[in-house]
Amino acid sequence: MKKSDVDIGSVAIAGAIVFAVYKLSGLFNKQEASSNLNVPGGGSLTQLDADLIGQRLYNAMSGFGTDESTLFAELENRTAAQLVDIYNAYGTPYYFLYGGDPYFGAPTDLFGWFNEELSGNALQRMKQIWAKTNLTWT
Repeated sequence: MKKSDVDIGSVAIAGAIVFAVYKLSGLFNKQEASSNLNVPGGGSLTQLDADLIGQRLYNAMSGFGTDESTLFAELENRTAAQLVDIYNAYGTPYYFLYGGDPYFGAPTDLFGWFNEELSGNALQRMKQIWAKTNLTWT
């Protein structure tokens, strides 16, 4: 057996261990919405639909850059109740610099993510969408 074969095998095993720890640790799971969130309404979205929309919003904002067109496409034309459902489903994933980072970030709600990822007219447009919900923009 050549030395390079051992090195490749070691790297593969180490990678498998890191992946297993990553999946089992729970550090990378989306955080739950605050249980003391006191908002009117309720929802007309199923939990699955709200979760899927929340995941698409997260994907549009995590990492470098923000896919503003996805954010507005997902949220414009939603009822106040649907927006509340989406807000609750989004929860408080960790935010640090350019989106999610479970080691250095802080739990941040959807409005906090918008404040970090949007600016100018885009941020004002987003605030107008959410104004009908009576949620407190933080």
